[in-house]
Amino acid sequence: MLLKQGEWKLNKINVNGKAGTPALPKLSFYLENIWLFMRNTRKNIRLNKFRYNAGFTLIEIAIVVVIIGLVVAVALPDFNRTIGRYNLESSARELALDIRSLQQSAIKHESAGFKIVFNTVDDCYYLINTDEGLTPYLTKNLPANVDLVNTNFDGHDLICAANGRPYGGIGGTITLKDLKTGAFLYVIINTLGRVRVDDTPPS
Repeated sequence: MLLKQGEWKLNKINVNGKAGTPALPKLSFYLENIWLFMRNTRKNIRLNKFRYNAGFTLIEIAIVVVIIGLVVAVALPDFNRTIGRYNLESSARELALDIRSLQQSAIKHESAGFKIVFNTVDDCYYLINTDEGLTPYLTKNLPANVDLVNTNFDGHDLICAANGRPYGGIGGTITLKDLKTGAFLYVIINTLGRVRVDDTPPS
């Protein structure tokens, strides 16, 4: 450890027969302090060199970036397909719930004025109570990757009778398609008004 200024140890000698006169610091004191300084300097240089070597080189960082890019390129298509399939299934099940809700409203109000109008151009559908006008009380837009392909209802209108069944006792099918994977799902309403989602069209 380096000694602070003013902390030198002074040897007391006799000068002209007088005891207690302080002597000048010895040469060994200076040499010891110089050696300590040089040793600490070398230690700091080695420590800084170790810290420098502990970092990453530009080549290492570039390799990591390339590896991450390859992983993303491989995983992204599967991820997109998974998201597309999820959107297709959730859209089909939500449509089935909306149809059941429409049936419940028709039964509750004992009215044949409730219907769903399907728009195959804009991929959406409207829930309307014709007893109160032609303005939809609910509009549903399908996700961007889900295509409302077709329905086999007359004029793409599903009308519920007062008993909740399809008007006229004729069921039908709504066809949905996932544009990312090309998969299809079918929302099927039979003549009794039962609604189900299937991945195969009715025979």
